[in-house]
Amino acid sequence: MPARDGQYLPYASGWATAAWSYSGCVDSQNSDHDWALLALDKPYGTALGFMGRLTAASGDALYRNGLHTAGYPADKGSDQL
Repeated sequence: MPARDGQYLPYASGWATAAWSYSGCVDSQNSDHDWALLALDKPYGTALGFMGRLTAASGDALYRNGLHTAGYPADKGSDQL
């Protein structure tokens, strides 16, 4: 439920139609590989935007500087995402 704030659901809800994950997390519960890729049943990217993907050379500044990513905010509890 993107942008959920309590009972306010600006984008309603959707369902995952497929899921992919690294076997190290699934089989051995290794939190170093705690990620999943989900296919959604609605085109949320049209309304919310897309998270890009970048492939860079091993010496690129991307690997030397800080990186900020988005995820599930643990401090929000279960009624805010």
